[in-house]
Amino acid sequence: MLLLPTHAADTARWEYSDKHGSEHWGSLRKGYATCDTVKRQSPTGITGAVREKLPALEFHYRPMPLRIVNNGHTVRVYAASGNHLVIGKESFRPLQFHFHTPSGDRVEGKSYDMAAHLVHQNDAGQLGVIVVLFQQGAKNSALKLLWEKMPEHEGREQTFPAIRFYPTQLLPAERGYYSFEGSLTVPPCTEDVR
Repeated sequence: MLLLPTHAADTARWEYSDKHGSEHWGSLRKGYATCDTVKRQSPTGITGAVREKLPALEFHYRPMPLRIVNNGHTVRVYAASGNHLVIGKESFRPLQFHFHTPSGDRVEGKSYDMAAHLVHQNDAGQLGVIVVLFQQGAKNSALKLLWEKMPEHEGREQTFPAIRFYPTQLLPAERGYYSFEGSLTVPPCTEDVR
């Protein structure tokens, strides 16, 4: 489901506000009912985090041809095979990266200008999403490239085989992180997303 533009397959168009907004997602179609019952909804507000020793996030990303789409909700960049993320003894392959402005997530009440969601899946089909929070500041070469190639209108995926996208350039130098169980941030609001 994550790899398909949802607007093409869905009969119920969802939005972020008004009559198709998040408060109505659960009633738009049967497959979205989880949106009304989700117990660990993302995005979240992180407060009072308990410091623990967490395994390092080991990103094994290589430059990849740029495959990008404006799906009507966000800009989505598809990942190439051969890349993976290791957390402890688990390996996850990246499926796609997408963006939210503003981020929606807050840390100790602080909001962020944008978030990149790096969506991964392990061999058991479990999703792991790395959320990178951005504040407006110095130019980011990876973001600059994406914005230059971002399709202005909703539509088909565009591929630029000669352009190499470096997803590690989306990551901060410091790799400390918070870990929690959440959900997809859009319909069908699937839970048990790490």
